[in-house]
Amino acid sequence: MTEMSVEAVSLVTVRQFIETYNRSVRKAYEQFAAEEYEWREGPTSLFPKGRSGGRREVLEAVSLSEGVSRDESLEVESSVVSGNDVALEGIWRATLAKDSPGGRAGTKIEARIAMFIHVKSGKIISSHEYVCAATVQAA
Repeated sequence: MTEMSVEAVSLVTVRQFIETYNRSVRKAYEQFAAEEYEWREGPTSLFPKGRSGGRREVLEAVSLSEGVSRDESLEVESSVVSGNDVALEGIWRATLAKDSPGGRAGTKIEARIAMFIHVKSGKIISSHEYVCAATVQAA
């Protein structure tokens, strides 16, 4: 049996993370974020200074999101891998679970996203995310 290259392991790990994310955001981070995980999210309209932290902080952000949105998904449009690093571009989608400044419950939102992910031994060591302004579709 042939051993997979570092690039192949990195890409498979990220694809499995995305597949899990599309079923359960919480499970994706619980399963794939390494204990030493480093998370950085660039500034957004909701978080003008951005957000950052480790595994605990990203799971806290997931908890916050769970109260506001549902049916979160990430559609990858393109990806590039080099060694342990994966860069991807995609579209993040969700539905508002309750009325909020972003719209009424049931409103569909989406945003373009770029992610830069570092993988080691099948775990995500770091993720830097840059989200473009969300677009809203009426409920």
